[in-house]
Amino acid sequence: MKEILIYVEYLRWVNGVYTWLMSFYNAFKDDYEIIIMTDDQSRRFMYQFENFQFYDKTATYVTDIFINSYNWKPAPKNVKCKQSYTILHCDYGGIDYKTPPSFYANEHYIAVSRYAAENFTRKFGLPCDYIEGLLIPKMQIKPKVPHQGLRLISCTRLQPVKGSERMKQLCDLLNNYGVEYVWDNYCDNMFRNNFIRCHNQVPQAELFQYIANADYLVQLSESEGYCRAVHEALMIGTPAIVCDIPIFRDVVKNGVNGYRIPLDIKNTVNLDQIIQNIPKGFQIKSMFEDTKKAWENMFKNIKG
Repeated sequence: MKEILIYVEYLRWVNGVYTWLMSFYNAFKDDYEIIIMTDDQSRRFMYQFENFQFYDKTATYVTDIFINSYNWKPAPKNVKCKQSYTILHCDYGGIDYKTPPSFYANEHYIAVSRYAAENFTRKFGLPCDYIEGLLIPKMQIKPKVPHQGLRLISCTRLQPVKGSERMKQLCDLLNNYGVEYVWDNYCDNMFRNNFIRCHNQVPQAELFQYIANADYLVQLSESEGYCRAVHEALMIGTPAIVCDIPIFRDVVKNGVNGYRIPLDIKNTVNLDQIIQNIPKGFQIKSMFEDTKKAWENMFKNIKG
């Protein structure tokens, strides 16, 4: 059995890097020996993987396939492999940097969406393939639990780039509208706030059920490379409220499977439509098998 070594600088619960890692691991763990290697010394993720180790910069690692799950840090240089890939999880080409990250011509970059890959090549002049997220295979979701009022869910860091200020503004609009609502956010870092209930360290299967029970998943980022939470919600059958940014324009259709709202949401959001016309009955095709096949095509030419 061939081996895949995946390096992740650090891990967080309920974020895109973690979701990608879990879905990749679950998709290929029966076909490859997968080793997860990280600088994160918290040990809280060890139980989720059969082979888990902490990175040692003095060691030499030998493997068949090496994947650097990029977190703003170049791949370790002490890895010998037959194939090497660097995963770009966000739209690095669409970010304004004070100090740009380092990218190298000899790396094989794979972005999580075509949009992110094209922006990366445009900005940094380096080739970049793309393989969109594995997400989740078909899974058992229980029927939605009846509830009063509007139930919202997010799975995001409460930081400006992820829309924390817009989330607060949307709460203000909902309060002024007079609608009863509950908004839960699942994230790794706990932020004190008085408008959204925050939770962390939730098992992935439980989180999917929470998403299924919500009226909307809300993601108000100003920039995204893919946003797995939105795609997962749509596959489960929960509509999404997102900002009208390029990555979502082919994904979220107004009134069909959610709503795209302006980045400047003050007094520009049609709450009547969002509250009274919650999209239902839409179907989004699972990308799991197609994405797994794309990765298998990458790996099939490995020697030895």
